[in-house]
Amino acid sequence: MNEKELVPYSGSEKYAYVKFCPEDRQRVQGLLKAMIKNGWRIRFDSEKSINPEGDEEENFENCYVVIFFITENSVNSHPFRQLITRAVFEETKETKHRAFVHIEQVNFSLGMELQRACACNIDGYRMSQNAFLQAGRSEPVLMPVIGPIPEPVIEFYLQDVKTGKKYRLTKDKIRIGRLPQACDMVVDNIFVGRCHALINVFNGNCYVTDNNSKNKTKVNGQPLDPGRTYMMHDGDDVAFADEHFRFIIEKEED
Repeated sequence: MNEKELVPYSGSEKYAYVKFCPEDRQRVQGLLKAMIKNGWRIRFDSEKSINPEGDEEENFENCYVVIFFITENSVNSHPFRQLITRAVFEETKETKHRAFVHIEQVNFSLGMELQRACACNIDGYRMSQNAFLQAGRSEPVLMPVIGPIPEPVIEFYLQDVKTGKKYRLTKDKIRIGRLPQACDMVVDNIFVGRCHALINVFNGNCYVTDNNSKNKTKVNGQPLDPGRTYMMHDGDDVAFADEHFRFIIEKEED
């Protein structure tokens, strides 16, 4: 997973600040991404996850809870243990609610067991990722930083059957034809009309309409009556004259 896909929360609502050991960066990226996609408002250090001297003050504005990802690496890291101690026992900017998310089962010292008793604990290694995301919604110290699950991003494409080239349908109204001056998607074929067809994107669906073309617009081999609107479905074969395209719906990966 590309770390650039991880976008920390930047709004003004309560959020969680996530701490993890630098050695666990690759391991936790997928979980961080899933948390963000499921409505968790989180911030984290993308370049440096552990700073025993404390983070910049602005990092903790509206911070409601500090989440520690616990692994063998983290419990064996002296800087990480220092960070937990400061968060649990000292009056600092990091003295917020605390939550330990156990990524794997580890053996704790007596001191860390006492620290665990002062925080919310979730044994993430005992559950699936989806179960962990749902468990957070029932934990009092985490509920304030978890919002509604965002609607998945849906993208629509027409893929040229011959070349494999994909045209992303990004506008609410797309004119299709061979005349560049009049069309948003140009099909270079003399049998395609100057403005052959229209595609409208409305309420999460795509509709194609034949624009009274001479050589017809067909969906799955069936010609459309001029002016008739058809709601396209994933995998439909859409032909403008003899140029065939596959209609594709892509949703953001879970």
